[in-house]
Order: sequence, then C-alpha cells, then structure tokens
Amino acid sequence: MRLSSVFIIIAFIMLAALSGCSNLSHDTHEPVTEENIHNAAEDDENYKDNADNNKENNNEETKSSIRSWKDMYQSKWTFCGDLDNNYPIDDTGQVLIAYGNDNQISGYHSDTYLYGLNKDTGEKIWSVYGGYYPIHYCINEPENTILIGTKPSVDDDTRLQCIEITTGKLLWEKIFSFEIRRLAITDKTVAVQPYNLNTIMVLDVTNGEVLWEKELEQNEVLISLQRQMNNIIVSQKDGLAAYEPSSGQMKWKVEGNLFPESPHPMIMLPDVIESKQYQILSKNTNTQWITFEDCFRKIDFNTGEVLDSISTGGINLLYLLDGEFSIVKSYEKEDNGNLFTKSFSLYSNSQKNELFSKNDTLLGAVVYQNKLIYTTPEKIKCISLDTSDLLWECGYSFGPPEAYSPLIIQNRLVIVSNDKIHVFNPDSGEYLYQVDDYNLPVYPILDILVVDHSPSVIYVSGNEIYISRNDGHLDALILK
Repeated sequence: MRLSSVFIIIAFIMLAALSGCSNLSHDTHEPVTEENIHNAAEDDENYKDNADNNKENNNEETKSSIRSWKDMYQSKWTFCGDLDNNYPIDDTGQVLIAYGNDNQISGYHSDTYLYGLNKDTGEKIWSVYGGYYPIHYCINEPENTILIGTKPSVDDDTRLQCIEITTGKLLWEKIFSFEIRRLAITDKTVAVQPYNLNTIMVLDVTNGEVLWEKELEQNEVLISLQRQMNNIIVSQKDGLAAYEPSSGQMKWKVEGNLFPESPHPMIMLPDVIESKQYQILSKNTNTQWITFEDCFRKIDFNTGEVLDSISTGGINLLYLLDGEFSIVKSYEKEDNGNLFTKSFSLYSNSQKNELFSKNDTLLGAVVYQNKLIYTTPEKIKCISLDTSDLLWECGYSFGPPEAYSPLIIQNRLVIVSNDKIHVFNPDSGEYLYQVDDYNLPVYPILDILVVDHSPSVIYVSGNEIYISRNDGHLDALILK
C-alpha cells in the first residue's frame, strides 16, 4: 500500500486537568511541536506526570460537576455501524454522511465504510465498503447524487459508483484498473485523476461514459472538493488552471508557484485547512483559498480573479474558522528539525486585513459574540475582537496533540479533550460540568480524503447535535 494513501498519525494520550479561572492581563507562550494537523512529536513524560497530579487534585471538583446530555437534550435516534467508530463528515440536509472505521484494529490498514443516513430517523439508506484504501466522494446536490470511489484491497479493482443519495439506488458503476488519486464533480461531469498516471479522465455524470482525457505534467494535481464546481481546476507547476467541463478547453489561469517546499518531511506547511464545523457547513465552492509559494490567495473559481491574498511570511498555516474570520498560525523550526508554534494572528475575511496578533500557542479556536476563544496546551483564553485585550483565561491542561476545536452549543463553550466533553461559560470561563454519558473516540485515524485530516466527533446543525461514541454508536440529540 502506498504511503500516500495513509495518514501517519502519532496519537498522544494525555490526562486532562481542571484548575481555577482568573482574570489576567498577560499572555503565555509555550513552544510545542505541531499539535494536531500534520503532527510529528515525542511524548513528554514530565507533562503527563503534571497532568496526573493536577487531575488528582481536582478530582472532587470534577465529580461534583457532572451532568447527562441525554437528560438535558432529547434523544432523536442512534445509529450503529459495522465498525467500532462512526463519525459525521458531511450533511446534505436530508442525508447525513457518516464515516465508519476500526481505527486500524484490523492491523496496519483500516477497515472503512461510508454511510448515507436518513437525518430524521437515523436509518441507513446505503453503505459502501472502503477497505483500507482511501474513500473518495463528491456530491452533486442539484442532481441528488453522490459519486464514491473505492478500492477495498490491493487485489480489488477500483469502483466508481454513482448513487442516488436519498434512496441508495445505484445509477451506474465504472471499473478502473488504477487507484483513484483525486475526484471532482461539476453539474454534468466527474473528473478522475489516477495514481501513477499523468492524466485526468472526464466522465459524463449521468452514465459514466468518458468524454475526454487530458495529459498532465508530473506533480500536477486535480483540485478535489466535496461539492459541485463550475469548472475543472488543476494545480500546475506555474499556476492554477481551469478547464471547461464538457470540452476541456482552458478558461483561465492564475500564474504562480503552487508547490512550496515543506520545511518538515512529515508536515505540509504552508497549508490551508478548515475547522471541522465549518468544513461540514460550508458548501461554497465558488471561492477557495489556495497555497502559493509566497502567499495564500483567495481565488474566484468561476473567473480566476484573485479576491484576496495573505503573505505566508515564513512557515504558516491558514486556519479557516468560519466565513468571516481566519487564523494565521506561524511556526519556527527547532535545531532538531521539529516545528513549534510561534504566534498567531486573527484575519478578517470581509475587511481583508489582520485584526491583531498574539505571541501564543493556539491549538483551536471559535468566535463567539465578538470574542475569540481559543485553547493553548495549558489554558483556555478569551480575547476581545475589538481591542484584542484578554477578557479571561482558565487554567486547563491539554495534552498535545489536541484533536478537536472548541464549539459553541446553546451559548455554552464545549471542549473535547481526549475522550471527554467539558462545558464552560463562554462569558467568564467558569467550568460548568463534564458530560458523563458520552465518551468519544480518541484521536481517530482518518483514511478518507477531506479538507481536514481528522473527522468531527461532535457536529451541530441547527437545533441538533450529532455525536460519536466510543462504543461504535452515532447519536442524534435535539437541543431543547
């Protein structure tokens, strides 16, 4: 199996600790190696010992602050998949797309499934077995179809299936001898890029017939999104090019080097990622942030117009929080070659400028009522978007890599640390309670190709929560 088909994730199991909250006016800076997205770090035994001591000291406080979400919220349905872990990864409104895997219990390779679930009942409408190669999918929402590419094992052919998403009806199937590298969809076509073949193949989305093929240069890559695009986009050595889906004629090109050299062999930086909540909720494929050698550029995928740009200025990660705000995380390289977070800045997508910067180690963040709330390895912090002043900070230990970003659920700050759910008051940082009836999967290993490299364990849509459990179940709860 190719190493490019597997995400190498080193999971650190750290014990969380709770301590008191205080209003302070200074920031702390704790250099750490990359904590979540592309990680490569070593265990810190002293850190674990401190976490154990803190947990013991705060044990009584934790026990006295426990609540049940099943008592607080109405249970809507429970889904149990074929494997030990099931995660919500996409949402079409009528159908929830769930990803199941065994977290490599089957051995070096993972066992995987992709499911379509009825959002009203939790009933499984369809399922596709993925085996241990990556599952590729894209959704053609106006046509109510999903395209799924799988190759369950080295001895199997690759199958590209077009499925009616609300019924599970197989509309057509195409068999390939190659493994799929990238998949992209337009309203009338689906583009396939094979591994080890410098070409893209464009098929009729209604029947799978090949319309045209195009030779690519080495390292040229098809841009793959989970939703329908108007053009077929290819990143080339000298720029980003768009092709008309039916004819293959080039429509526009943005000049620039799209292959910056990574400062670390296992960490892809600079890079653009999305928060998991935003990743599921955002269906906009008309504009995308693309990493160039010298900057991040926001490109209109219909016209090729550059709408905005942010200088990389070294080793950076552009973290898209939502439609309005983004985080630019800066890194430095240690003598041993590892990377550690240097600082971060908050960027306004609408104003197209940096609002402020902080010398701090940001793990994850969420914007709430004109405040930025973010986690560090040791604390939760809240700062004003208007003044950048520190409003409050709460002592709370996170064992890097911290896998999940903060969430706001019914005006409460929800933090997932290891397999536990902790709830805070976002206005003061006061610790409210720990959820006692949900233990979540810890640092799931993801073989499916989505924008971020690990799936959501809690996803909020309207007045509903979709939540993964470590017993293989996926629950839907209704917020009262």
